[in-house]
Amino acid sequence: MKKVLTVALSSLLICASPVFSKVAMAERAVANYSAPQAGCMTENAQISINFNGVEADANVVKTKFDGKMAEIEKLLKESALEKFEMQSMNYNISPQSYGSASSLFQYNGSLSYTIAPSAKATTLMADLTKKGYQASVNVSAYRNGGVPCPTK
Repeated sequence: MKKVLTVALSSLLICASPVFSKVAMAERAVANYSAPQAGCMTENAQISINFNGVEADANVVKTKFDGKMAEIEKLLKESALEKFEMQSMNYNISPQSYGSASSLFQYNGSLSYTIAPSAKATTLMADLTKKGYQASVNVSAYRNGGVPCPTK
């Protein structure tokens, strides 16, 4: 009983404190949102490409992966992007043995690139999809406080 009463009194004191009062919290919220933030919006676009397949020879998989990566990078270069930079690359190979002496090898691969301008991201994703890749786009923007916007 004593612990419950102490906790209840502590909670009451915190709620009654001017730091946690509803008025003080509202005033802080208004102060944070009323002044316009300085700086320019910075936009980032990331495109992720996934692919998979099955091969009879595990040694062929790395060659296939390298070929797919080269095809994707060629498409990125042809897209006249201001920049594209690989962020991550991943592939895995696993045997699929179905009780026979011969095995098939399944592979999954993914590549992720940051690209600019972000306005070309969806067109690029559509082009990759037409070529049989599973592509997705993520665009995010944030205010880069204090950094002036570029002049045109």
